[in-house]
Amino acid sequence: MGVRRINQWIAENPQRVLVSRSPIPFVGGVFVANIKALHERGGQVVLSDETVVKRLEGDWDGDAVQI
Repeated sequence: MGVRRINQWIAENPQRVLVSRSPIPFVGGVFVANIKALHERGGQVVLSDETVVKRLEGDWDGDAVQI
């Protein structure tokens, strides 16, 4: 099954995942997010600027998230 077909399934069957960053910076640093789509870019996660800064306190220095 290819990524395109999986993304069609996700569009019809919303999926939620737990997202965190290591280290977890504060009590609200773990949250449940919706998956919009999968891609084939090898281990990368695409998040909005607002999510990175406000929810994960990321600073773009190679931050890693866990899904």
